[in-house]
Amino acid sequence: MLAEIAVLPGVFDERKFSDIREWTQQLRFLKLALFPSTAASPYFVSNLHSGNLIELTRSIAENATDSSAKRICLDLLKLLERVAVFRPACEDYPKEDDLAWIQEAAKSDKSEAIERVIAPPCVMTEAKNRFGKRTFCLCGFDEDQFAKDIGSSWTPTMNVLSQVESIRKICVHCGFICIASPYIDGGEDDDTNFVIEVLKSVRDRPKGFHPVDIQVQFAAPDKPTNIDFRDRLSRKARNISKSLRDAMGESFDAELVARPEFKDRYIFAGFRTESSRKTKQTAIRWGVYLGHIARRGDDRKNLPMTNWHLLSSLDILKNFENFDTLQNPPILSSRVSELLHG
Repeated sequence: MLAEIAVLPGVFDERKFSDIREWTQQLRFLKLALFPSTAASPYFVSNLHSGNLIELTRSIAENATDSSAKRICLDLLKLLERVAVFRPACEDYPKEDDLAWIQEAAKSDKSEAIERVIAPPCVMTEAKNRFGKRTFCLCGFDEDQFAKDIGSSWTPTMNVLSQVESIRKICVHCGFICIASPYIDGGEDDDTNFVIEVLKSVRDRPKGFHPVDIQVQFAAPDKPTNIDFRDRLSRKARNISKSLRDAMGESFDAELVARPEFKDRYIFAGFRTESSRKTKQTAIRWGVYLGHIARRGDDRKNLPMTNWHLLSSLDILKNFENFDTLQNPPILSSRVSELLHG
C-alpha cells in the first residue's frame, strides 16, 4: 500500500536535540526507511499549509551550527521534496511552532488521511493525542512498525473498490493521470468499470487540491489495414466515451487515446505545465504496473490476489515513452466531448 506522512519541522531543528550525534544517526535511519535502495519509495510527504512546511523546514535546517548535521538534514530534505505533495492550508501559518503544525496536520487529516506523523521527542505527547498509533518519534524510530502494511509492491484482492483504494494517494495528489489498458472496450465485462472507479476517486478529492487532466488509453481494433478499420476504431472510442460519460455525468470530459495493440496495464500520474508555445509538457512522478484488474463480480469468484508495484524512475522513463502522446503520436487522440457531440 502507498502512504502519506507528515514530518514536523522540529525533526530538523538542531535546538530540539541534546545529543547531535544521536539525532543525525536517527535522520540517517529515517532516510533508509523512506527511500529503499532497491525499489521506488511508497511514501508521499505532506507539504502542509499550501506548500509552506518544507520551505520552513529547509530554513530551519540551514541554520544548524553543526556542519555535518546541516549536510545530513539538507540531503534528506532534498529527497523529501521529490516525493512531497501539496496540502491546502487549514489554519493560520504555524511558523516554527510544532504544536501548531500538529494542529494543521490534524485538520488536514480530517479531509484526507495522513497515515504517519514523525515528530521530535518534545511534542510526542501532543502528537499522539491527535494521531495515536500513527505517531512515530524520530528518536527510537521503529522501522518495522512504521512500514507495516506499506510498500512499493502489494497484492490487492480482486475487488475493484479495494484496488482503487490502494492507489488513492495518487488519485488525490496528481495533476495529470493516464490510465492505460488494452482491455478497455466500454462494456460491462472489461476494464471499463475499474477506469470509472479510478475517475470517481480522482473526482472525489477535498476542496483545494490540484485540478486534474485525465487521459484514458486503450488498444485500437485489430487488422489496421482493413478498409473498415477507421469505422471500427470510431465505434470503439464512442462506446468507451459513452460509458464514461454515463457513469461520470454530463460535465465529465477526458482525453481518449488509441494505441496499436499493447499488453500491460499501467497508471502514470504527475503534473502538466504549458510551455510558451502553448504545448502541454507532462512530468510523470508516479507509475504503477497493474498485474490484473478486477471486474464486476470477481470478488465472489475466490480468485487469487494479483501483484501490483510502483515503477522506479528509470522504469517510468522506459515505459511512459510508449504512451507519451508527444513522443509517440497515437492512432487517435480526441476528447470525450468531441467523440459524443462532434
